[in-house]
Amino acid sequence: MNRCFVFSMIVVIAFILNGCWDAYELDQIGIVTGVAIDKGEAKKLKMSVEIINAPELSPQQSKGNSSTVVYGLEGNSVAELSHKMNVAVSKKLDFSHLQTLVIGESVAREGLLDFLDYFESSKETRNDFDFIIAKKVSAEDLMSTTYPTENIPSMKIYSQLETGSKEWGTYPRVRMKDIITAMVSEGRQPVIPVATVTGSIEEGINVENRKNVEPKAIVTFTNLGVFKGDKLLGYLSLDDTRNYLWTQNKLKFTSISVPCGKNKFFTVRAYHSQTNIKANYRKGEPNIKLNIEMEARLDEIHCHADITKSNVYKKLEKKIEDHVEQKMTATINKVQNKYKIDIFGFGDVMNRQDYQAFKKVKNKWDEEFTRADIAVNVKVNLRRAGVRTKSFLTELKNE
Repeated sequence: MNRCFVFSMIVVIAFILNGCWDAYELDQIGIVTGVAIDKGEAKKLKMSVEIINAPELSPQQSKGNSSTVVYGLEGNSVAELSHKMNVAVSKKLDFSHLQTLVIGESVAREGLLDFLDYFESSKETRNDFDFIIAKKVSAEDLMSTTYPTENIPSMKIYSQLETGSKEWGTYPRVRMKDIITAMVSEGRQPVIPVATVTGSIEEGINVENRKNVEPKAIVTFTNLGVFKGDKLLGYLSLDDTRNYLWTQNKLKFTSISVPCGKNKFFTVRAYHSQTNIKANYRKGEPNIKLNIEMEARLDEIHCHADITKSNVYKKLEKKIEDHVEQKMTATINKVQNKYKIDIFGFGDVMNRQDYQAFKKVKNKWDEEFTRADIAVNVKVNLRRAGVRTKSFLTELKNE
């Protein structure tokens, strides 16, 4: 009895210690941090992957070569290409650390559905990587553009998105779940940030670009891509993008320059912002109100104003409120009149707040959005003016 028990235990332990049948050693894996998808010349798509060259990230092993390797291959589906890369790549590709997915402009205009399903269902990728549209350049070139302070180009883009979103509100962080949620929603259409390469692309994809004090090429975010379903329709400007983030209650910090005279401005730093949206139908008309409250500090002023007086602060607050209301209204009107689709999710709000009315129009909400009466109301609390209360400009005589 004891011998049988011991033998059984040995067999069980042997199976446990045998390891996973599909396991790979670290030196057999190529970690993919970026993927670019362009139209192919001979085939339907071209998929390019950015693979980390691990020894170049180590100060002890680095030889001054590129810290990443980019390889592209053409095929008819992303699923096919993701497994076919080993015709040239020596290691098993690991997509679990994917940070950035760059999509060529022409691919985005034709539609995302051809490859979105693969990334959504693949067990090898997570759903927290960023989507970007490459404008006027190929997705591969944009993903390959090097930068002095970052070893991995796709990680530079990832960090740039994160910092820009926090510091000024230049673009939203759009992940796969955001796109899919918008696509299946009856009251919202997707958006994706857009970037291009400023400078010489040929020099930008060279490892020497990392060593230049002034890089020969740099990835710059320029627009917000507006989608209808899975297809790219057009673009909004960076200022419009910030206004979009305001409507989403996702603006953390930003700086606002407000005119206060001929070629004169004052700039405030908004550091708290809260957006509330009310939506309902009145007399058969969609009615939407945005109420925005923000706190800000006065960073710079070109005008001669005694900011030690409370009434001066009140006047500045009113100028900020009018300025933001005007800019946001212009952005919303542009989307209503030019693109005629609801990227703001006002339909989702209507669905929650006036469901009985929304369910009658949910199949044609974009049409309803174009005729909606949308009002923006902004309330600003200007808290303080930096470290010093009184600017030296108030002591100067008017020129």
